Amino acid sequence: MALRLYDHDEQQSSAAASSASCGPSRWSWSSQNVILLVATACTVALVTTLLCVFLVSSSNARGDDGGLSGSSEGIPFALDVLSSNLTSGGTLAEMLSVKLTPFVTSGLSKPWSFCFIPSSGGQMLVTEFAGALKLVSNTGSVLGNVSGMPTVAVYRQGGLMDVAVDPQFAANRRVFLTFSEGPQTPEDAGKVGTAVMSAVLANDNLSLSNVQVIFRQQPKLDSGAHFGSRVVPFRRDGPSSGPTVLYVTLGERGFANLAQDNSTHIGKVVRIMADDGAPAPGNPSFSNPAALPHLFSTGHRNPQAAALHPTTGLLWLAEHGPQGGDEVNLVLPGRNYGWPIVSYGCDYGTPLSQSPGCRYGGALGVHHNPPFTPPIAYWFPQSIAPGGMTFFRASGLAPPGFAAWEGNLFVGGLAGRSLWRLVLANDKSPNGSITPTVRWHQRLFSTEHEIRDLRQSPFDGLLYLVAREDNRIYRVDLA
Repeated sequence: MALRLYDHDEQQSSAAASSASCGPSRWSWSSQNVILLVATACTVALVTTLLCVFLVSSSNARGDDGGLSGSSEGIPFALDVLSSNLTSGGTLAEMLSVKLTPFVTSGLSKPWSFCFIPSSGGQMLVTEFAGALKLVSNTGSVLGNVSGMPTVAVYRQGGLMDVAVDPQFAANRRVFLTFSEGPQTPEDAGKVGTAVMSAVLANDNLSLSNVQVIFRQQPKLDSGAHFGSRVVPFRRDGPSSGPTVLYVTLGERGFANLAQDNSTHIGKVVRIMADDGAPAPGNPSFSNPAALPHLFSTGHRNPQAAALHPTTGLLWLAEHGPQGGDEVNLVLPGRNYGWPIVSYGCDYGTPLSQSPGCRYGGALGVHHNPPFTPPIAYWFPQSIAPGGMTFFRASGLAPPGFAAWEGNLFVGGLAGRSLWRLVLANDKSPNGSITPTVRWHQRLFSTEHEIRDLRQSPFDGLLYLVAREDNRIYRVDLA
């Protein structure tokens, strides 16, 4: 970070020196002109110095972490969890006044995720951690349990997690869920792992058929930590053509070093076919000949939030760091995101005064040098525990009054108890060749709820979020 600021200041100083040394060639070196030239040079130098001081102080507005108030190429945006400032920029017109309206107020127990059922008028499927799938009406009433669910191995952080509908739902009524699965073979006795199931939802939305486990994270482990997990369906050849493909985010299960072992699914994002869980054609290749063919990216800790960019179709995720270092990443094929070799976080229990020197990887952890890909943004010096994320589409979907949120990224915090709004730039490159940046951020509903998941409704265009601590679902309305 200091190197970047030094280069920036050096360019400013060089430009100022260059302009100060230029002048009409007809000037004669009389004493009057020498005095005038010296005075001019001093004035330019003073203005340049004041400008540099302003730039440095602005860039270091995030305190001892040295994070930028607006990220630039290769420098992630630093989000200060402890700051009393709820925004880092924006105009008054961009600061919408919003409120939380209770939508589902009873009938849920430890909700984890939800999705809207197409052509249902606004009904939802809601997963509960202990293994139930609930049907919710478009007025927020719980209509009952969806039957046909598999057995879920509830173990510490493992349970029933994500739910999503097939982009071709109108034709096949297929849904996908991620869950923690118990042993399937004698050698896996006492071990659990993240699995993905597909099923067909009945026309009344109250039962499942053709239930199949299409993917199992390998290996299963004797651990109750860091399962992930999100499942993100998309059409392979564009929004309306080609077979359905799935991104699945997988945590490193508390075995951090396995996130760098490409012969496992541990700490990875995989890309698989929705029909049978086979590796998707075109998956990246890795130098390790033992690398599993399902892998799309590596070096992840515990990614519990994911969404497709509405313009590019590229996958973005938010993942849990250790103490601090939660990340927002643009996930590109074959990339290594560094865990546990580098991280913007520190070991649990490290005094906050030791950040950033305590980061994983030391200086390498501070700068995320190649071969590791840095995040777009990260939280410091504590974690928010990202619980869900979505891109907001205002045009043609949201009600009037939400235009300022167009294309913004929203991330929910469990530990952070806030909804974080990230205003992006350079995020529409079709292949991610231009690194996106964060222009500024806003923290909404600070300290109110542990946000486990959030989605934008395709019916009314509003944001809905799951509050873990009170078993409710809220809608975000204009105040």
